[in-house]
Amino acid sequence: MLGVFNCFPIEFISPDHANGGKVILPHTILEELQNVIDQDGKPLIFRLSAFKKECGMRSENETYCGVLDFTAEEGCCFVPKWMMFKLGLKLESDTNHLLIEKVDLERGNYVKLEPLTRDFFDNVDLKTLLEHHLKTFVALCEDDVLDVEYQGIVYNIRVNSIKPENKHRAICVNEADISVDFIEPPLPPPPPSRDEPILSNTFVPFSGIGRRLCD
Repeated sequence: MLGVFNCFPIEFISPDHANGGKVILPHTILEELQNVIDQDGKPLIFRLSAFKKECGMRSENETYCGVLDFTAEEGCCFVPKWMMFKLGLKLESDTNHLLIEKVDLERGNYVKLEPLTRDFFDNVDLKTLLEHHLKTFVALCEDDVLDVEYQGIVYNIRVNSIKPENKHRAICVNEADISVDFIEPPLPPPPPSRDEPILSNTFVPFSGIGRRLCD
């Protein structure tokens, strides 16, 4: 475990990396991990989870990330908003705390992605998306909802599943040969037919069943 850090949106200091999969950490973490980096040469991957200092407990929600650089102030970290949303953190709060741990993830070979809007398939060149935009991610975790920008529009894409399956429910995608499938979101329910009765809660006077007193 590396420690608990105050968390802020990465847009505060690096807007160009708002939709990626990397965070900004203090220089002391680099110093702490320098020997590890020199020995194995693997990409640094960290597990993030919200931490409640008042009770000393971490949340169940977690995600995984790479590191952009080590220029954050001591005790602070900067992460993309989509990570904060998944971890249940408030964007405007100055009391967000993240537990950050270094982990090793298996190199992935498959991921299934689910865009959350149907216009994604009409507007996005999938080849360009895979070649350029997804390379900003070092790790992918099931149920992450990524912010992916394409031609000025940000699309939400959920990580539906990954392979190989593992206890972390996450894979390393850095320099990995990965097969990617896209699935379409479910169709919205059709509007009611004109022939179907429309139920209403509006009160209509004298609309009940009547009986004569002599019945």
